[in-house]
Amino acid sequence: MKISRKLRYGLRAMVSLALYYQAGYMSAKDISSSESIPLDYLEQILNKLKQAGLVKTTRGPHGGYALSRTPSSIKIKDIMDVLDASPYLTDCLDGKAKQVCSRLDFCSTRLFWQTLDRAIQSIAESTTLKDLSEKNPNQAAIKHSYLFQI
Repeated sequence: MKISRKLRYGLRAMVSLALYYQAGYMSAKDISSSESIPLDYLEQILNKLKQAGLVKTTRGPHGGYALSRTPSSIKIKDIMDVLDASPYLTDCLDGKAKQVCSRLDFCSTRLFWQTLDRAIQSIAESTTLKDLSEKNPNQAAIKHSYLFQI
């Protein structure tokens, strides 16, 4: 099983926005830099997340991207649904499987794939951005950045 690059990058970007949630908007350039995500690709991902209503944007010197809801109300499954082309581990779990696999009716491994798929979906449904951001080792550095002016 391999998670798509789009989903990995999107999830990292969303965790960054969750960590920055109280501070306001974060530029795509800052997210790109802090998460080592190519800026052009990140902007495509953020655009999809914006279209899905998970992020919002604003223009101007302090503009950028922000979560449209609290980190505790955005589930990892929400992000997966937007960014992952196929929500199934294998083609045989898709409703159109008869077209893909001739072994569907007697496959001895399909039950295992269904069980594993359900477990992943359950974890993604019960985990929020808040959960992930609280496990971030750099959380203190991000949440406690101060601006001093003389």
